Amino acid sequence: ETERELEEEEEDNRTERLTAIISILAAIIIGLVIIIVAAGRMGIIQLGGNNSQTAATTVDGVKMVTVPELLGLEETQACRNLTEAGLKYKVLYVENSEYEAGTVTDASEKEGSRIPEGSIVTLTVSGSKGIEVPDVLGYQRDEAVEILETAGLYVSVREVASSEVETGLVIGQDPSAGTRISTGSTVELTVSSGPDLSGKVQMVDLRGMSEEAAEELLIAMGLKVGTIGFEVTDDEGEVGVVLDQTVEEGTYVDAGTEIGLTVGKQMTYSYNVNISQPSYDYEEGTMVHIVVSTDSGQVLLTTDTDSFPYVEGRITEIPEGAGSVTLTWSYTYYEEEEVTIPVEGEDSGEGGTEPASEESPETTTTTVVNEITEDREETRNLEFQKEY
Repeated sequence: ETERELEEEEEDNRTERLTAIISILAAIIIGLVIIIVAAGRMGIIQLGGNNSQTAATTVDGVKMVTVPELLGLEETQACRNLTEAGLKYKVLYVENSEYEAGTVTDASEKEGSRIPEGSIVTLTVSGSKGIEVPDVLGYQRDEAVEILETAGLYVSVREVASSEVETGLVIGQDPSAGTRISTGSTVELTVSSGPDLSGKVQMVDLRGMSEEAAEELLIAMGLKVGTIGFEVTDDEGEVGVVLDQTVEEGTYVDAGTEIGLTVGKQMTYSYNVNISQPSYDYEEGTMVHIVVSTDSGQVLLTTDTDSFPYVEGRITEIPEGAGSVTLTWSYTYYEEEEVTIPVEGEDSGEGGTEPASEESPETTTTTVVNEITEDREETRNLEFQKEY
């Protein structure tokens, strides 16, 4: 009996040791499983064997997913695969005699490629079902949106700057016109927002401003004053005023652009100075005073000369069309004159002169040459030439 008790005790001890070992092994296995699962969730290791192409990973903070099998599948199944993978889809319908209707014949992303979660994958499906996308290129934005929504489609709009297309016009659409897509699909419109105006200056109307004020304003706007042209006007109110400009009001130009102006000016005249000598009572070498003036009295030239013809170039910007030249000089001539003078009495012999008889005084006649100097003046009318 004692021997049996010893055997039973030894058996109990063996069982306890085995139980302890099993418990320890179980704890170790459970711990390893927990570590492996946690590591898998953290992306440290991949679970499920060689399944690195289906698990989601994070790259630079963006969750990447794998494009599932799509080609050759029925449309519904392909769409379901994309949804389960965390992707969106857009379906285009194209007639294709090589595939049964409703079969995916092409996809914008290759199976197995890694793309950001939520990306849109475009599926091309064999068949003629769906809605044909209307052509809205060139339409105003609101009109294009109304056409597409009436066709049962959603619309997204993005704006891009364009210097060639008027603001608000549709310059692009995706999918293109004529493509068949499923009801409720989204068509993206590209709409012109007009030219890129960053760093641009909007031109103002300078007409009616004085030339000086217009130039000051251009400089204040960050623009430059270009060529100044002139246009003859009969309206005194337009003289010195801007009549035209090279860049129209409302146009956007780069800062520093040169703006040309056309300024009103009255008709002016010119005179080529070529004056001949006086036409009478003039001796060569005599100094002549010359004055050229307008009819209103504005003196254009005053000078003295003894050499003719007198040439003095061209006088410009004359405000009147007519005037005159006045020549003034001195003329000297000689004139004989007979002069009667009394005769003195005879010598009386006593150291004196005997006076002539008062009743019949004695006289004599003689010829005297007188030098006479007189001023001469000659005025000639002038017609000035028009300046354009």
